[in-house]
Amino acid sequence: MSPRAWSIYRSLPALVVLAAGCGGKSVEGTPFQHTDSGFPDITARETGSGSDRSSDLGAGGASGSDGGASDRNTDGGIPGVTVAVSVDSPADNDIVPTAQRFVPQVTVVVTVPAGAISDNLDTVVAELWSTGGMAKKISSTALTLTSKLGMIGAGTNYVYAETPVDISGLPSGAYELHLTATTLSGASGTAVRMFRGDSGPTITVAKPAQGNAYKGSIAAQVTITDAIFAPISGVTMSVGSHVLTPSGPTGTPANQWTTLIDFNAYMPPLDGEQLFAVSATNSNGTKTSASVRFVIDNQGPSITTTVPVVGTIIGSITTIAAVVTDPASVLDSSVVAVVAHGGETFTVPLDPDPSTAGRYSHQFDTRLLDVHDLYPTVSFRASDLLGNESSIGYTVALDNTPPLADLDPPTHFRVRVKSASIWSCSWGFDPLGSDAVDDGEKTAQLFDVRARVEDRGNTPLAGTADIIPISLVDPGRVELLVLDDTTQPLVVDSDGDGVCDKINPLLVPTTTPMSSKDALLVNLIPIPSTGHADLTSDPSILNDPTLPCVPGTDATHPDPLCYTTDLTMAIPYTTGSEPAIWTLAPVVPSGLQCVGNQFDAFANNVHDGWSCMAVRAADKLGNVQVSRVLRVCVDHDGVGNECPHQSIIGITNATPVGITTPAPHGLSTGDDIVISRADAIVANGRWIVTVTGPNTFTLNGSQEDDLHIGDGASAVWVRSSVLPDCTGTQTSIQPVTVTAATRCTPWNLYPSKEVLTIF
Repeated sequence: MSPRAWSIYRSLPALVVLAAGCGGKSVEGTPFQHTDSGFPDITARETGSGSDRSSDLGAGGASGSDGGASDRNTDGGIPGVTVAVSVDSPADNDIVPTAQRFVPQVTVVVTVPAGAISDNLDTVVAELWSTGGMAKKISSTALTLTSKLGMIGAGTNYVYAETPVDISGLPSGAYELHLTATTLSGASGTAVRMFRGDSGPTITVAKPAQGNAYKGSIAAQVTITDAIFAPISGVTMSVGSHVLTPSGPTGTPANQWTTLIDFNAYMPPLDGEQLFAVSATNSNGTKTSASVRFVIDNQGPSITTTVPVVGTIIGSITTIAAVVTDPASVLDSSVVAVVAHGGETFTVPLDPDPSTAGRYSHQFDTRLLDVHDLYPTVSFRASDLLGNESSIGYTVALDNTPPLADLDPPTHFRVRVKSASIWSCSWGFDPLGSDAVDDGEKTAQLFDVRARVEDRGNTPLAGTADIIPISLVDPGRVELLVLDDTTQPLVVDSDGDGVCDKINPLLVPTTTPMSSKDALLVNLIPIPSTGHADLTSDPSILNDPTLPCVPGTDATHPDPLCYTTDLTMAIPYTTGSEPAIWTLAPVVPSGLQCVGNQFDAFANNVHDGWSCMAVRAADKLGNVQVSRVLRVCVDHDGVGNECPHQSIIGITNATPVGITTPAPHGLSTGDDIVISRADAIVANGRWIVTVTGPNTFTLNGSQEDDLHIGDGASAVWVRSSVLPDCTGTQTSIQPVTVTAATRCTPWNLYPSKEVLTIF
């Protein structure tokens, strides 16, 4: 034993009990702080008291009530060996702050009778117990030997003064420390020491609540209690570096403390995350602290990840969404989007998205907006539960105009290019090629079908726009539909405005039509923009003051794209480079299928006689429209009795073009006819005629074809009035009803005498 340990041992009253041994495990602790106590002096207690302590002391042990030692043999030990346990610290009824660990100081004296076998100390275990009728063991700690000293005639002294016992977190109250020392032979001794734990005042912050958000100011509410070491003093409160003045105690019992936190009373005003701290001291001088984090929220919700994003092109049915968050929580009913529309607006309430925290969304039908709106503003508004509001807004581009498709666009189409500051125009040409089928034409089994398809954008009510936003044609949704039962409409008006806007819903689009309810559906693909228009000199340009150009100056005519067509150019969009001509797959630019494949009426079960054709096209935003109907009379068996067309035996290539029939034609000046299958292609198309004889007439407005010099010998003609209409009106959705009695007109047409500028 060290001199210091021996001095402690000699100067303090010993608490010694002899008993049988017991074991335990180590639990760390911290040093004691001793203060005076008003509790009765208790030097030792009967270890058998409590609910289960007698079994923990060992079968052969007993404790004395006077703190002395009793010599007694123990079961399993060496006869006559005594084990004296004395607790040097803590003192009886010592007050120990439970916020710390304490180190008990224990001395064990093992005495062996003269002539007996020596016996060394094996373990010393400190057990921490609660007190009262339901006393329980809290922890068990094996102490580590500090020093050992053999004393002549006084046995061997073992000092334990370095092992901490953990009492952190214990509430204020009375506790017992049980010490049990056991030798290698099994002899044991015990001692019990009572002390009082002081955990300091209990601080409960009712307001502000942890993590909550507040606006303007808050009346902080704190409860401070100490059931054993009252009264409370030294109460301090602060927010960050700002010291507050608490008021209290009040209430019943008087343990309530309050203070007003005015967020705007500081410079700069308090904002964002804050820490509210409280401390208090009890009568024993033990100080405790508590703190809560809260948020000062003077701002509206954060609105991010908005859909559509700035500048996005929207159209058809679109999603409007945003991620809206706020420390004070978002008021769900306040989250709205507002879409500008002229002198009014559309308010779209946004709903919480159950799959994504903080996301709000809803569908909006942009077709409610006018086709003259190009750049509407979309704004978002939201409030939090504190009443803070925020909003953001920006412009988007609008395209709720569908693509324009036509199977027989005007043939007086020109291209103009600029050279040396001079705009030159090409010869007029059919943008689909004169080999493509025209409306009212009589065809054989195989014929070329092409369509001009361009996405259209919204246009200003007046003036012009620098840029027209368009989403472009969806390449997977350009479809040719063919119906050979002309008693029912192919396209209908579904909304009562008189404009054809959809395929007859009573028809079943299919790739294998087998009945009159089936409409053949074939997807079209684009021909890449390529080739050149004929920019050799066209003298008619100088005679047309409406044309913004002069005749071209090329020396030679361009070659066709391939030998299966007379088309020299596959045109792009009116603005941009997207392909505008669509055809049947495949398209092989370097081969004979440079403009696609022909349509096979026989192979696709399209019967002889009149058939109706139309194109349905959608843009990438889902805006859908149908083309005007193209009527063809199929004669795949060569008999021709299903088609009312009459023969032409002569075509004079002049201005105007003259026509000769083998029999009296029966026409009158002003009649409307369609000429097809003419070997002089200048004659093909729809014309108003001027009768020059019983077997002759001329075509009003026609001009000599300088590109294809020479007369023609054969063609067929038919009155336009005999062409089937192929349109109707949908009069009911549930059940679906359609009538052919009420016809519809095309939504839009490509302009006549159009000039495409190539930059």
